[in-house]
Amino acid sequence: MPKREDDIRDEIARMEGGRFERFARELLSRELFPGLNPTSQTYDLGEDARTEPTTYFLHGNKWISLAVSKEDSLAKLKADCNRCIETRRKVDIFVFVTAGSPRTDIIEKWKDEVKFSYGWDLEVRSIDFLAPFASRPQYESLVDDYLLIPPPGGDYVQEAIDKFSRSTSRYLEQISITIPGMDIPLPRNEVATIEEQLSLGRRIVITGEAGTGKSGIAALLARNALGAGKVAFLIDARHVGNIQTEGELRSSFDLKGPIHLAISRISKFRGCRLIIDQLDNIAGFKSASLIKDLIAECCHNSSGLEMIIVCRNKEQHEKDLLKGLIPFGFIELISHEINSDEVELALKRIGIGNYSSEVIELGRNLLNLELIGQIHLQQPDFDFSSLTDEVYLWEEYINSWHAREGIVGDEMLKEATNLARLGLNHPDGMFTIDLLAPRAIKRLVSWGIISLVEGRVYRFHHEKFQDFIYALDAADRRLMPRDILGEILEYKSRNVFRWVILIHADRQSPIRLAFLRDVFNV
Repeated sequence: MPKREDDIRDEIARMEGGRFERFARELLSRELFPGLNPTSQTYDLGEDARTEPTTYFLHGNKWISLAVSKEDSLAKLKADCNRCIETRRKVDIFVFVTAGSPRTDIIEKWKDEVKFSYGWDLEVRSIDFLAPFASRPQYESLVDDYLLIPPPGGDYVQEAIDKFSRSTSRYLEQISITIPGMDIPLPRNEVATIEEQLSLGRRIVITGEAGTGKSGIAALLARNALGAGKVAFLIDARHVGNIQTEGELRSSFDLKGPIHLAISRISKFRGCRLIIDQLDNIAGFKSASLIKDLIAECCHNSSGLEMIIVCRNKEQHEKDLLKGLIPFGFIELISHEINSDEVELALKRIGIGNYSSEVIELGRNLLNLELIGQIHLQQPDFDFSSLTDEVYLWEEYINSWHAREGIVGDEMLKEATNLARLGLNHPDGMFTIDLLAPRAIKRLVSWGIISLVEGRVYRFHHEKFQDFIYALDAADRRLMPRDILGEILEYKSRNVFRWVILIHADRQSPIRLAFLRDVFNV
């Protein structure tokens, strides 16, 4: 028997009679008979009604009379039945609730006696009914209030749901699932495949190259879960990349107890879909071990939990990280780049007609396709046939500021570079902007380059663009890998290094080889 159920059973045995009656009536009103309480039942898990419930009510088309007693004798049962006769109650079902634990054969004899003597059906709810039901997550507040037993880990299930939901909503706001100029997301066949595998009870790892829309698929899966009435808990691993201990991990979600315990209880109560995105970004760091421990605990202790991990599987450190998930039964599903026909269809829907084969290839990467859409919105006459590579595309996106903003575009680039450095020094990629922000920052907000989180706290809408704009400045300053590590968080440096290498290659920079050599020696 679970320890929490044992603790509840022991406390019920110690309860004073009047308090036990109130507790039992409240529990039964929520679990079996809403008519027990004349006030409207909110089922809010945290605001227990304080009105005195009735013990006589109509439930369906049956008149129910309820008696609650710590004693479990036939004499007490018959005394309560006789009281109903004295008060001239019409009774169809007599419900006898007791803190005792009468045997099944005794209960059957009681039912025969009540039927013979009074003509009523008898239902007996003993401690064997009360303790298991009271141990359910939805009754945590009730048990804490009456029995002084706090919830496991100290977190009420509804409070944990609210915290997970807020975290998920913030992350969903950062993930683009539509292309500028298009009203609906591009169809992703991977979503239906993953949903089918989840319905079969399988755990999923989504892999694929950067920019193939893995995060977008994760966002669609989170929204599907919410639409089905489940709790979606979407974690961006980059936001916990600087964490060193399990205590810090739980604090990052404002929890008192272990995260896996809260997830397990939510899963049993409402159903839960846990999605961990960007896991590859913390490979090799202490936080990756903590996330793997969380995954392991959830696999062992959270029956019915749906689990999805999003992680690249290209570099050796990414392969090593994923290898650790194999014992937990995860299966790999690949997020593919969209095909050339889909890119051409998207370009036509956006309204772009002059494009080269290089643009089609670039557009197979969804983030690149989004930038193409952004450039077209700002510069409808832009000649896309001139685009040749990814660095050129991203630089042209920045150049589109100048085409629309003039001298303010220079200020925007300077401010964006400074903010990128700040974001790369914060685990959540966030930074605070002064109330009297310069106009360039306001224009960055207007362009959707940075987004409001809350209050005066902002972050880049795309962290990949944050990486690029910092890398562009680092390349201009001819910084080497160790110089970059002196300016930003180490675990956020991988993508920055990649961009610097691409920028040097595009410029045919003489320090490209030296930079590459130093990357492997850092």
